[in-house]
Amino acid sequence: MENQVPRKAVLKHAHSKRCATSLAAGLNHRRVAETGSCPYAETMQIEFTVQTWREGNQYIAHAMPLDVASAGNSPTAARAALDEAVRLFLKTAADHGSLGEVLEEAGYTPEGSAWRSPAWVSIERACATVSA
Repeated sequence: MENQVPRKAVLKHAHSKRCATSLAAGLNHRRVAETGSCPYAETMQIEFTVQTWREGNQYIAHAMPLDVASAGNSPTAARAALDEAVRLFLKTAADHGSLGEVLEEAGYTPEGSAWRSPAWVSIERACATVSA
């Protein structure tokens, strides 16, 4: 792994009275209805780790554990494209009411109105032997 950079995606959530994102996140919709506030009505940050490597003339940036990747002509361009791809991925999941499910499948855990990214036990370079 040539480069690993911790990153955060900032997701803006448009509030509605019946907040599908809150339901998908496993939050008590009654609490949302009673208080009139959605915990995602502001912005939230989703942490992820970026790996960047070179493939030919392109640089690939991969967001772990979200499993979103993008490419660019430089490491900086690849990371910028990845940031946009992650933001759109999370926004789409939120718009479809599946953000909580997507984050849980990626290993995130809910903590109140926030999500905690999985703790990395190790990140290492490995090698596999293959018979030709």
